[in-house]
Amino acid sequence: MNEGRIVEVGPPDQIYGKPKMRFTAQFVGSYNLFPGRMVRRGAGRGVALTTLGELECAAADEVTDEVIVGIRPEQVEIVGKDEGLAEKRNVFQGIVRSDLFLGRLRDCMIQVGSTNVRVQVPASGEALTGKDVYLHFPPKFCITLAANSDQERSETP
Repeated sequence: MNEGRIVEVGPPDQIYGKPKMRFTAQFVGSYNLFPGRMVRRGAGRGVALTTLGELECAAADEVTDEVIVGIRPEQVEIVGKDEGLAEKRNVFQGIVRSDLFLGRLRDCMIQVGSTNVRVQVPASGEALTGKDVYLHFPPKFCITLAANSDQERSETP
């Protein structure tokens, strides 16, 4: 609900994993959201040019050119330089600006160019603050939302 109105209806896993609206994505958990423009699309997939660079993602038919690409912090992977980066799509280099130990996980803020990306990884291993890392955004977890999705939809009770 947003301001007393039902804005999205669906099973919990769909609302969490594939929201249709920016409001829902931000309300139910946490999402990294990157404004962009679709530059290629086909067969339910697309490539959006974002503040990070090109991101391959799921692309719903109703999404127009102006989009927001989203991915949850726990779905972003920190990968090593020797982990087959050439074969992976959606890989970006960044620097860990903060690393908060939360028991079972580390909540990291990683700067990629001028964009901050929140990443949650298992807490095993050493602190990451100040380290250069590579981030992988698995295309199957990248969603696209219409840039104006919050204005377009509203369910009536």
